[in-house]
Amino acid sequence: MWVVYSIVNTINNRVYIGSSKNFKQRKTAHISTLRRRRHHNAKLQRFVDKYGIDTLLFEVLETFEEETACRAREEVLLNTMDNLFNLSKMACGGDLISYHPDRANIIAKVKESMRIRYLVKENRDASSRPGASNPNWKGGISFKKCIDCNKGIVYSAKRCSLCSKVGDRNPFYGKVHSQETREKIRSSHLGVKPSNSRPVVIDGVDYPSCTSAASAKGCCVATVLNRCNSSKFPTYFYKDSLETVKSH
Repeated sequence: MWVVYSIVNTINNRVYIGSSKNFKQRKTAHISTLRRRRHHNAKLQRFVDKYGIDTLLFEVLETFEEETACRAREEVLLNTMDNLFNLSKMACGGDLISYHPDRANIIAKVKESMRIRYLVKENRDASSRPGASNPNWKGGISFKKCIDCNKGIVYSAKRCSLCSKVGDRNPFYGKVHSQETREKIRSSHLGVKPSNSRPVVIDGVDYPSCTSAASAKGCCVATVLNRCNSSKFPTYFYKDSLETVKSH
């Protein structure tokens, strides 16, 4: 059973929204990392550091049979509720920088780290030396070649993954599926949709999946996925997200 839960502080009612298949285990993980000052959410961690963990109230908001419906509802709450601890507006986490309280400092540190790595000659020279010529090299992958196709492989192997299954080295070599087996395989795939397929609505038109929508729109699947997850394209959304909002 999937749940959408909240962590509310009793000082100013600021809320953290999350989802989990095992609420009890997730609650324990939150408390453990907060006490060890290693929680992934900086805002929630700072609040606990200041007021203590006893000021937090854990509560299950809604329950769902399927993960997709649960994630969709969580994402709706993240994008409609105010005064949240959450750093990301997506149910899967994703962007933890845009709303981070130390966003400017984090970006500055990353920039400085990249500057030192690529502009300082000593670091640049060390990074450009492959294999044993690099002082940081610890063995890793060797330059051994496949004995059949001369493709680079790991030191412990003789052949690459493709050549090791060619000809009589393939366990199915010399065998064929019976007509009955072929029919079973064909029947098992008829009408079966991928487990991660989600229907979408674009400009008022229903599509069974992002793939079919991308084909109809003449764009790549990633474009449809990004637009469905972005508030900049209100006519692109997951159909089950809309149904979840209506049911609540």
